[in-house]
Amino acid sequence: MNEKVAGDAMLHFLSRSGAKSEGRWPLTLPKLSEEIPLGLWFSIVLLSAASGTTVMFLLNTEAQQIEDHNYSKLLAVLFFIMLVIYRTAQNLLISRAAKAVETGLNLMRNKITSRVMGLSLRDIEDLNAKRVIDELSAHYGAISQAAVPLISGVESIVLLLFMSIYLVVLSPAAGLLSAIIVVITVFGYLNINREMTKSLDSTSKIEERHRRYAEGVIYGAKELRLNNKKSVEFESDISDASHMLGESRSLSAKLFARLISTGSSMAYLMAGGVVFILPIVSSSTQDDIGRIVMAVLFLLSPIGALVNGVPNYSIAKFRLAEINKFETDLDRCLEKQATEVAFTEKEFDTLSLDGVGYAHNADASEKSFAISGLSMDIKRGDIVFITGGNGSGKTTALRTLTGLYPHSEGKIVLNGQIVSKMPSQEYRNVFASVFADFYIFPKPYTLGEEGREKLREWLKFFEIEEKLSDKLTELHPERLSTGQRKRLALALALAEERPVLILDEWAADQDPETRERFYHELLPYLKTRGTTIIAVTHDDKYFNCADRRYHMTEGQIEANTV
Repeated sequence: MNEKVAGDAMLHFLSRSGAKSEGRWPLTLPKLSEEIPLGLWFSIVLLSAASGTTVMFLLNTEAQQIEDHNYSKLLAVLFFIMLVIYRTAQNLLISRAAKAVETGLNLMRNKITSRVMGLSLRDIEDLNAKRVIDELSAHYGAISQAAVPLISGVESIVLLLFMSIYLVVLSPAAGLLSAIIVVITVFGYLNINREMTKSLDSTSKIEERHRRYAEGVIYGAKELRLNNKKSVEFESDISDASHMLGESRSLSAKLFARLISTGSSMAYLMAGGVVFILPIVSSSTQDDIGRIVMAVLFLLSPIGALVNGVPNYSIAKFRLAEINKFETDLDRCLEKQATEVAFTEKEFDTLSLDGVGYAHNADASEKSFAISGLSMDIKRGDIVFITGGNGSGKTTALRTLTGLYPHSEGKIVLNGQIVSKMPSQEYRNVFASVFADFYIFPKPYTLGEEGREKLREWLKFFEIEEKLSDKLTELHPERLSTGQRKRLALALALAEERPVLILDEWAADQDPETRERFYHELLPYLKTRGTTIIAVTHDDKYFNCADRRYHMTEGQIEANTV
């Protein structure tokens, strides 16, 4: 049994049962019409349903035997055999199907993760980092939790079909009456389900709003404690958001309750119809009322499983729709990217920018921040400083220079080769960096044993070796102060031994002694090794350490010879 294909098929079926999105089915998974080896799955479903129905038939038959003062040991043995077969088939179906769904979710998650990692930094920022994180983790957990009750509900549909056929055999009138009740109930289900889908969407948006406020409690703690009025107003807003979230979730719970009560009532209505209505419309069935009622009551279990599966179906469909929307947005981002022009790797020699520009949200109607006319010439071993006030575009210039942002005008030339507007990975491999918003991974990726030894030497230089593990296979940056984390980030960048080192206000959080060593020991040493340094700095005391300084004002750059 191919669990990968089976899991893909199940998720695809759920996606197709929702709304069609922009001319294509969600998730672009295999269609059920393709050759998918699901025969064994269907066989298990049929075996489970058939054995469950046989259990009911044997009970009814034995009850009839007892009424006639007979007792069949054979029927008793068959009953227990069929019960074991029913439970075994049901457990096998649910466990294997759940595993297949998890396999499909894993493939889907890895696929989208790979595509996200192919985005430019600008695209990730446009998509919203928080949303990207949610799309890579949160939705899959909800689908996973819904999988088992959903699979059980599907199995219950087939079991209901078999039991309904048996009910019709017992009494066509009872079967017709039950069918009428089922049709009426299904219409009620559909109406409630539509309301629940809207409620889930509304709750999701309110949760996002409340989550933003929750982040403010942590990340805005300093500002809130320094301004009591701001704190009071903020607390009022988060309280309102919490109230709205509670109301929205209460509405969802109310709709869930209506679904459950509707399903439960259906079974009792069927039993009531058999007892109170069937004798009026069909006197010939009075002698079989006991067996018919027992058959109807046997429907309670699969109906209960089906009722439990319906809300989980709605949840899974909603979450898959959210993933599909995200995948559509990924498609748009990836389509915008220009074809990468590969850079021929060789020893770094020169890098020049000629009239380079970049604008945030360049496609938007509103005017946004932009840098333009950036021109500079950098040679191997140069120490270049970029200065300017806050908001002048220094960090944006670095991100454009390194290819994290695609430049919209001008040209970048590396070793005589023109770089495409969306630079290739080979071009980005030239740079090691420590940006102001740097991130340290829990492991020193790409550094083998030799690389970790180089890292250890730099950690000794920055005097933080003793704060990390001996083997350096795990880093635990959360145990370090802000300044120490920056030193660790720089040590990691230096251990990579890339030809160009990009630093964004690296010395800002360092003590005076470390800052002195950085400018007067580290930079000259790197220069002798041929490493090119491009650093954003405000330390005017050390401007004389640079070969050239470029000053930025309102997105424009001018050269100042040091």
